[in-house]
Amino acid sequence: MLRMCCFFLFSACVAFGQAPPCDLKRDRDGVRVFTCKVPGEKFRSLRAEFTLENFSLSQLEIWIRDVPNYVNWQYNMTEAEILEEVSPDALIIRSVVDAPWPVENREMINECVFDHSTPGALRIMVKSIPHDYPTSDDLVRVPYSLAQWNVTQTGGDLAVVYSLEIDPGGSVPPVLVNLAMAEGPHHSFRDLKKLLASKKN
Repeated sequence: MLRMCCFFLFSACVAFGQAPPCDLKRDRDGVRVFTCKVPGEKFRSLRAEFTLENFSLSQLEIWIRDVPNYVNWQYNMTEAEILEEVSPDALIIRSVVDAPWPVENREMINECVFDHSTPGALRIMVKSIPHDYPTSDDLVRVPYSLAQWNVTQTGGDLAVVYSLEIDPGGSVPPVLVNLAMAEGPHHSFRDLKKLLASKKN
C-alpha cells in the first residue's frame, strides 16, 4: 500500500517477520498505533494493537463479515458493500473512503479471506485485486493494498494486531501520507471498541 493509514479498509496489512523500525504514534483509548520504516520506500507501513474485552473470535468474525456496517466505524468510509461471496471464507468487497481536500476520494476493491487454521486464533487477510467493477471519474481506485488482522483469544478477551501497507494511487505527497498515518486507524479501532462495547450492554 505505498502506505497510507487514512485509506485503511480493512479495510485493508502485512505480517512482519523481522520487524522493521517502528515509531509509536498514538497510545490512547486502548489503541496503540505504530508507523514503520520500509527499506527503499517513501511511504511507511502501519501496525495497530488493541484488546477487545469479553469478546470471542466468532463474534469478531461476524462483525468483520458485516461489510455495510463498516461505514459506522471505519475512518471516513462512506460506502461499503459485498460484491461477491467467492467461498465460505472469502469475500470480495468494495469500499469508498472520503479523503481530505485536495486529495481525491479513494475506491478499494479487496478480497477478504478468513483463516481458521490455528486453534484459538483468527487471521484475516485483505488484499487489493483487479476487478471489472466500473471505474468512476470521481474516484481513484487504490492500486495496491495488503492488510492483515492477527487475532488471538486470550482468556475471555481478544488480542488484535493489525498491519497495513497501501499505495493510495494518484498524486499524494509522501509527507502528507506519513503525517496522517496514525489518525485513521486510531479513530477506526477506537470507534470499533466503543461500538462493540455498546452492543454488549
